[in-house]
Amino acid sequence: MVLTTNGKPTAVLNTSLTVAKTLHQKLDQMIKSIESASGNHIMTTEELQGSLNKAYPPKEG
Repeated sequence: MVLTTNGKPTAVLNTSLTVAKTLHQKLDQMIKSIESASGNHIMTTEELQGSLNKAYPPKEG
């Protein structure tokens, strides 16, 4: 797994599928707790890109 910051590779994480799944579950729990406590939805990169495309539609041509 390649970790990125602002689209640039910053680290490589080598892990088993078991550890990767556990990491996913723990991060998901943490994010849900933050969202619940703050009342804010944390967007995924796909959601953010969709919002940006609506606000700033790609120019044709």
